[in-house]
Amino acid sequence: MSFLFNLFIPKSNEKRIIINPVGTAFIFGLSKSYCEEFPFQLEGILDEDEYIESLMSINDAIQRY
Repeated sequence: MSFLFNLFIPKSNEKRIIINPVGTAFIFGLSKSYCEEFPFQLEGILDEDEYIESLMSINDAIQRY
């Protein structure tokens, strides 16, 4: 049943990059954490190390609160 929550998460396209949740997203759209895998669409825009560091910081903040 939990897969139903993730059905409405939009897909990435050329104008926006969606960072997928790990597990089930809550009904209001927030997940308990987000995938730290570097999206290929960010190549040349953002350094992979910066991306991973940023996502780790976001995931840590979500888990703390």
